[in-house]
Amino acid sequence: MTGYEKLVLMIRDSAKKQNNGLLQGVMTSSSSCKIGEQEYLQDDLVIPVEYKKKICSRVLIVDGEDRSTYIEPLKKGDVVFLYPITDTEFLIVGRE
Repeated sequence: MTGYEKLVLMIRDSAKKQNNGLLQGVMTSSSSCKIGEQEYLQDDLVIPVEYKKKICSRVLIVDGEDRSTYIEPLKKGDVVFLYPITDTEFLIVGRE
């Protein structure tokens, strides 16, 4: 388990205990997000590297052809789950 995965588990456990769970938002670009009517820009978001670039999740080469599976970076329209760090700063902890 990576450090990021441990952090996500701690946040989820904390949210369950405190009843102040995660927020749901919609990405308005690859680095900005709207929560309700409020839009938050790149400086307001902590976006893990896993969501910033294309990552291979399964390698499969068949007869020299790449049939690997990739996780795409965040893009406009993606639904994300955020954990509030402060009133104006949010950590993206997952996506739908």
